Amino acid sequence: MSTAKVICAYCGELTSPHGTHCECCFVELTVNVGDNDRLVDDTSHSASIVTEKPASNDPAPSSSSRVAWNFAVTAGRVPVQPLRNCPAVDDLGRLVACVQDELVMLSESGDGNLVVEWRLPTGGFIPGSPTISADGLIRVHSLSGCVYCVRHDGDLAWEPVTAGEPLGWATPLVDAAGNTWISAYSGGLIRISTQGVLDSRQYYRCASKLDSIGVIHNQTLFIGAEDQCVHAIDLSQSRGVNRWDHSAGRGRTGWYINSPLMMIDGPLIVAISRDDQLYAFHLDGRETWKFQLPGQVLGSPVATVDRRLYFGAAVGHDDSRTGCLCCLDTRTQQIVWRYNTAAPVESTPVLGNDGVVYFGDNDGIVHAIDKGGDPVWTEQLPSAIRSAAAFLPNGRVVFGSDDGSLTALRCEATGLAAGWPKQMANSQNSAIISMDG
Repeated sequence: MSTAKVICAYCGELTSPHGTHCECCFVELTVNVGDNDRLVDDTSHSASIVTEKPASNDPAPSSSSRVAWNFAVTAGRVPVQPLRNCPAVDDLGRLVACVQDELVMLSESGDGNLVVEWRLPTGGFIPGSPTISADGLIRVHSLSGCVYCVRHDGDLAWEPVTAGEPLGWATPLVDAAGNTWISAYSGGLIRISTQGVLDSRQYYRCASKLDSIGVIHNQTLFIGAEDQCVHAIDLSQSRGVNRWDHSAGRGRTGWYINSPLMMIDGPLIVAISRDDQLYAFHLDGRETWKFQLPGQVLGSPVATVDRRLYFGAAVGHDDSRTGCLCCLDTRTQQIVWRYNTAAPVESTPVLGNDGVVYFGDNDGIVHAIDKGGDPVWTEQLPSAIRSAAAFLPNGRVVFGSDDGSLTALRCEATGLAAGWPKQMANSQNSAIISMDG
């Protein structure tokens, strides 16, 4: 059996296992090497979590009639990688997704058949999500090292920009002026201008990797890092400056921050750290409160306008791991309800305008539960679901799976709930937020 490096399904790094864990993100690996000793990504991850084992909820009915379509890319150019990113939806209701090494745009015909509008190969797996800016341009960052900017018809807006290898948890962000912001593989932040010109030097220098998805608010990028801190980077200057004093405890957590950040009313920046704590910070970096999570949270929290926050977790040890989705009242920092699952929940929930919360688990089950925590329906898919989902306006919720494919399920939601209802806030994955404060 080969002892070659493997590609970690979570951080996207080519890594030599550190014991049984990825040497980059420390997520547990199960390495499968094929007959030809080619690299095969892992599909089993766990972490040591101490908590009580929950009882399972009674399952809701499951029906395969909910599957509207499935889309996969033949992986002749790259090993098949699990999809854990988040599709975007443009103003015309078309799905934009990163599937293996391709950026694709999908739609449905009047009779419900899947239509592939276009496909753009990028020369390498795309670990992050697509971002659609206000002008309709789409950005992605490929393992080829290039950042692509694509028009709605699939043509390039500018030539691909070589920005180095992407980090596994990060995604390109675009500010209101049209600048593209990239978390550098070596640490710090890179700027690409609206014309597709890479700055001659890093915009923001720091030794730590900004390996998460940030939030842009009032010309400040709030983003998590591997130095255990949230950085508040001023984007209005010629060079980036961190507005938060980490030495004074501003924006500081207990370990790495990889999960996407979010913002809730206050306004407060919410970050989940690998120390299994959820932190809420004022815009000046002062910690407002923190909450001990029931297990490991790898996805992003989401929230409604009534200050209720939802997150999924993996609970327990190794083979005995289970999962849950929790509803937290951010005003009291108390759990309102907890919906238990037989398998870990590593996906990000999405909140529909039908009042239903949708998420997947590591057994491949999509759960639809109401805002009281009661099951509405479930759907069994062929492989684990660790991705964030998106809604299509014709009543579809779309998830990525560990088998590398996208699946659209029929649902009652035609769009997002108000608040911060999905990873990166909105259908376009812009993560640009305007709030008072």
